[in-house]
Amino acid sequence: MVVILTTFQLKTLQLINLDNNEAAFSLAVVTFTAGNNEQYLVVGTAADTFVAPRSCRSGYLRVYQFVDEGRSLELLHKVMSCGILQLTSSNVEVYF
Repeated sequence: MVVILTTFQLKTLQLINLDNNEAAFSLAVVTFTAGNNEQYLVVGTAADTFVAPRSCRSGYLRVYQFVDEGRSLELLHKVMSCGILQLTSSNVEVYF
């Protein structure tokens, strides 16, 4: 589940349930230069995850656009990957 909260009041603005037993493991705010330098939230998720040994059925990258002045997210794209992804940078520029 991805939860959008207000900073000071910790009021929930949006709850995003993930599909097919997915869990979120990492996130990063990225800028796509082909997208008018807007910022997007990229969330790394994995489905059917096991702790030991660390494995999963499948991993995903979900790309969300900030909407409503950052008060909510809109899913733009979900792509399958292999394994559990760890996004480590909070400001990444991706060029296409």
